[in-house]
Amino acid sequence: WLQLVARIRTGPLKAYGGRVVKSMGDGLLLTFDRTEQALQAAFDIQALVPTVNTGVMAERMLLLRVAVHEADVIVDDLDIYGPGVNLTARLMTLARPGEIVLSDLARDRVDDPFLAQFTDLGPCYLKHIELPVRAFTAQPMAGQAPIPRAPLLSGHLRPTIAVLNFAVHSADADQQSWGALLADELTRMLSQQSLCGVV
Repeated sequence: WLQLVARIRTGPLKAYGGRVVKSMGDGLLLTFDRTEQALQAAFDIQALVPTVNTGVMAERMLLLRVAVHEADVIVDDLDIYGPGVNLTARLMTLARPGEIVLSDLARDRVDDPFLAQFTDLGPCYLKHIELPVRAFTAQPMAGQAPIPRAPLLSGHLRPTIAVLNFAVHSADADQQSWGALLADELTRMLSQQSLCGVV
């Protein structure tokens, strides 16, 4: 981990004008002046990971999850503060190992059409965030070096749940809507358990 952090400091951070706000054990909080710089740095950081995993068994490999968000923050000499910092940390929980997740606001700030290709995760409910946040995963655009995919270990599969309308066997018109209402309520409750794309 320390080897990777050193390479991040001398590589992507220096190249894109970022800074380390703080190191939290096995995590880093980084800031950049522009979202595109942050996303390009994220691509470069993920590309650095295999260099520290050479010769390491799959179950002991270092795997990073990255989140990118744009927000106004309060800055002092030691830290940055604000709801956007908390939202970024929550967004990171949506990412699989080796994956980069962006908020819709960050994605909309990427002006270079050749920088990345995005996959829409839809509205996602995040812990301690009242309203759903639309999120995207990001990969370098075709022709650039792709982010190395992490070995798929048990427990790294994104859970998926589908809720179908309940069938109501009644001629009563009022009863017919109960199946749809129950399905909608179950979908709402399940979607608040940090799952994306629940239908």
